[in-house]
Amino acid sequence: MKKICIVTMVCMSLIYSVVGCTSNRNTEEEQNKSVYNGLFDDSFVHKMDVTISDKDWAELLETPGQKTKYEVSVTIDGNTMDSVSFATKGNLSLEQVGFSGSDRYSFKIIFDKFNKEQTYGGLDKLNLQNLHVDATYMKDYISYAMMKEVGVAAPLSSYVELSINGKIHGLYLAVEDLDESFLQRNFGMDYGALYKPEDEGRFMFEDGEGLGELGSIDMQSYKGADLSYIDDSFDSYIDIFNNNQTKTDDDAKKRMVEALKKLSEGKELDSYVDIDAVVRYFVAHNFVLNSDSYTGYAPHNYGLYEKKGKLSMLPWDYNLAFSMFNGNDATMLVNYPMDTPLATEDEKRPMWTMLMNEDGIRNKYHKEYKEFLSSYFDSGRFEEQINRIYNLIRDYVKKDPSAWYSVEQFDTAVDTLKRFCKLRAQSIQGQLDGKIPSTKQGQKEKLQSLIDSGDLDVNAMGAEEDLFVSYEMN
Repeated sequence: MKKICIVTMVCMSLIYSVVGCTSNRNTEEEQNKSVYNGLFDDSFVHKMDVTISDKDWAELLETPGQKTKYEVSVTIDGNTMDSVSFATKGNLSLEQVGFSGSDRYSFKIIFDKFNKEQTYGGLDKLNLQNLHVDATYMKDYISYAMMKEVGVAAPLSSYVELSINGKIHGLYLAVEDLDESFLQRNFGMDYGALYKPEDEGRFMFEDGEGLGELGSIDMQSYKGADLSYIDDSFDSYIDIFNNNQTKTDDDAKKRMVEALKKLSEGKELDSYVDIDAVVRYFVAHNFVLNSDSYTGYAPHNYGLYEKKGKLSMLPWDYNLAFSMFNGNDATMLVNYPMDTPLATEDEKRPMWTMLMNEDGIRNKYHKEYKEFLSSYFDSGRFEEQINRIYNLIRDYVKKDPSAWYSVEQFDTAVDTLKRFCKLRAQSIQGQLDGKIPSTKQGQKEKLQSLIDSGDLDVNAMGAEEDLFVSYEMN
C-alpha cells in the first residue's frame, strides 16, 4: 500500500508539473499573441522611436542603397527592445526617394537579426512603408483589407508615427512581413514553403531622368516569376528559388516544378493548385488594378505558397494600386474588365489563364466576386472603413514633416479613392449581370455601356509623374 501511495503522489506531482508547464506556456503564448496583434491594432496610430547612433544614421542617409543592417534600439508604444536590425528597403522605390532629395525611406526592422531568441511577441520582421506615390495614404491598407474580406491570408498593418532619435520622421504604414511568423499565424506550425518571385533584371535602365527614360522591360527574361513551366532544371526557376522566404530543399523544388508543369498544362489542377484560395486572391487583386504585380508588365510583388505540392498566391506591395501605370482615363480604369485583367494579353500568366480556361473555376470566380461586392460595398463596410481611417490619420498627415503631399491633396485623394472604388464596384456588378462587357474586346465594341467616370481625376490619388518629383517640405 505504501508503494502505491508513493507512486500515486509521484504521478500526481508529474501531472501538476505538466499542467503547470502547459498553463505557463499557454499564458506566454497568449501574451505574445496580444503583443503581436497589439502592434497591428488599427484603431489608433502607434508611436515608434528608433534610437540609432549619429554616425550610423548619417551613413544610412549617405548610402541608402547598401541596405546596411544597423543595430538600434526600438521603442514601440512605450516598450523598448535593444539589438534590433534597422535598414532601408525597396529597389526602384529606394532610388526614387533618393532622386527626390528626401530622406523618407521605407525601412525594414528585423527583431531577431542580432539576437536569435528575440521577437516582438513572435513577430520576426516588420516593414515600415513610406507611402510614396500614395496621396491617399491608404492604398496598401485598403488592398489588404479587401484581401481579408474575401478570405485571403494577408499581412496585418497599422499606422505608425515614426521618430528617429526622438525627432518625428513621418507617418508610416507598419506591415507584417511575409515570413515565418506570418506563416505560423495563418497556417500554424506545420506551414509550407514560401517564395516572393522576383525577376531582378526586369528593368533595363537608360538615363533614368524620369519614368519615360527609365528603360524598357525585358519580357523574355523570366525564370519562373510568371509561373510558366520551362523545363525540369531548377536553374530555370531562379526567380522563385533565389527568393525563398523559408528553408527549401530539392524535394520542395521538385514539388514546385511539378506543380508549375501541371499548371501550364492545365492538368489535375485540383491536386496542384489551391483553387479556392487563388480565386479569392484574384477577386480582390483584380479589383484594385495593381499593374506592378503578377498581372502587370513584370510579374512580381506576390507571395507564392506551396504545401504538399499545392500552390496558392499571397498579396504583397500595393502602393501602386488603383490605376498607377494604367493611364489616366478614369472611365477605362473604373470599368477595367474583370475577365481580361492582364496588362498585356500576349504575356503568359498561367495562374490566371487557368481560371479563364476552366468553366467551373471561372464561374467560381464570378460567384466570389458577387459575394465580395455584397459583403463589402453593398453593406457599407467599405465606406465605413475608409472614413474611419481618414479620421484617424488626417491630423498626422497634416503635421507630417516629410509628407509627399499636403493635407489638402490628401483630402482630395481620399475622396477620389472612395468614388473610384464605388464606381468600380458598380461597374463590376454590371459586368457580372451582363450589362457591361467583362473583356477588353467586348468593351471596345460597346463603349456606350461603360459607366462614365470622365469627371474623376485618378491622378489625385498619386500620379505616375510623382515617382520622380523633387521633394519639398510642407
